[in-house]
Amino acid sequence: MKKFIKVALVLMGILVLFLLIAKITMKLSAPNDWPNKINLLKVVFYVEMTYLLLSFRTVKPKQLAAFLFFEKPITEVGPGLKLVPLGICSLAIETRLTQQFQFPGDPEDVDKTGENIIASGKVAPIRVTHAGSTNPDPEPLERRMTTEVSALCRFRINAYLTFLKTIGSIQEMHRQIRDTVEVELKIQLAQRTVSKTLSEWDAINKILKTKVQDLTSGWGVLIEDVQMVDLDLGKTVNEALRDLPAAELRSKKLAVDGDADSNYTRKTKQAEADGLEYVLLAEAKGAEKKAAIARDENGRFVLYLETMDQAFKNAKHTIIAGGGDIFSSVASISTVLEKIKEGGQK
Repeated sequence: MKKFIKVALVLMGILVLFLLIAKITMKLSAPNDWPNKINLLKVVFYVEMTYLLLSFRTVKPKQLAAFLFFEKPITEVGPGLKLVPLGICSLAIETRLTQQFQFPGDPEDVDKTGENIIASGKVAPIRVTHAGSTNPDPEPLERRMTTEVSALCRFRINAYLTFLKTIGSIQEMHRQIRDTVEVELKIQLAQRTVSKTLSEWDAINKILKTKVQDLTSGWGVLIEDVQMVDLDLGKTVNEALRDLPAAELRSKKLAVDGDADSNYTRKTKQAEADGLEYVLLAEAKGAEKKAAIARDENGRFVLYLETMDQAFKNAKHTIIAGGGDIFSSVASISTVLEKIKEGGQK
């Protein structure tokens, strides 16, 4: 503030000096000379008043301001009406409120096309390659992949004169913080899989904040927060992860269907085998009964009759008298029947 007062006093002294020079010039000139004709003293006075009016600046309550003498920071000034000599001095003004940087830029300004040529008015994304899991069959988020990450930094200038002397401008501050954040993100994420990055999100943010605080120490800046705000896996990976649950369900369904078909086939074959076993057992029991019957002469006759009856049912021809074996068999049957009748009469 003292430096500002000194500059103001010097300015006022220069203005008064110009007035004195004008008055002396008029006295030394003849009445018809131009200094007296135009009233040089009055002209100088009006010019100085105009200059003073043009030299006033206003600093608002939410602004920080510093007085610059030929662009050299002299002192900070508070809010209110300030006299800033035009052409000699100037005011540097910045907000005293919290500000925010987003890296690599605001979401709408980041080029997401994936092309090598950045579109006009866009900024390139920050691409980071993550570590991959040593597991031979890792989960999707454990695989080695490249993502696009964005981060933000919130800060407030608390010593404007120091800020101007050390870093100079918000633009230069933005550039240096951006480079630091980008480098640190690549270092930290290269050591982590995507899954581990998500689980250690807060820890990474603390590391970023510490790095930026170390960078800006002595800049007259208070770093309030530094954090990652987005981890973009890209359209292809996002769609694959989105479809993964459905794919897993389809895979499980196919496995269940395959097991069901296998069980059905196995049970069907088992049933067929059991049925065949029952048929064979039944036939075996029937054969045993027939063998017991065949031990008796009459029993053998009955079996013979059953066999011939079955043969006649399956035959596709007509019996003709004197026609060979079939006719002889019928004749034999008649003879046996007669013997049975005789036996019954006895």
